[in-house]
Amino acid sequence: MVYQLAAVATGEELLKFVAYTEFRQRYKSLLLAVVLPVGFWAGFHALQAYQNLLYIIPAFICGLILLALLEKTKSIIAPIIAHGAYNSLCIYFTYRGNPPPIETPWFPETLTSGDILLIGLAAMWIAFILLPPLTRKADS
Repeated sequence: MVYQLAAVATGEELLKFVAYTEFRQRYKSLLLAVVLPVGFWAGFHALQAYQNLLYIIPAFICGLILLALLEKTKSIIAPIIAHGAYNSLCIYFTYRGNPPPIETPWFPETLTSGDILLIGLAAMWIAFILLPPLTRKADS
């Protein structure tokens, strides 16, 4: 649970928050600010975490709920806690009574197509976040 809150949920929600804020301020479009960050992470979760493209729909709905929680509370902490708790519960119920062997590696030993997809998506996400502020400062 500590890993889910400290790393996974915090990282994902901060990235989504930065992209949401940047798109909303830069393009003045709530629809674009919601659909791009939430859609991107829903697609990532459907392909990487669930390995089923149909899961893009529930992942998108969860992303909308987390974004609504951000807007309602005006705090990034609320979606981070909700996301971390959800992930932790999913892991608990997945491995309840049947934990993975202790010798299971923490990190993959070889790159798979899913890992390459994750690296590509991370690069695109970083470009979405970093390029707009960098180009804005260069234009001024």
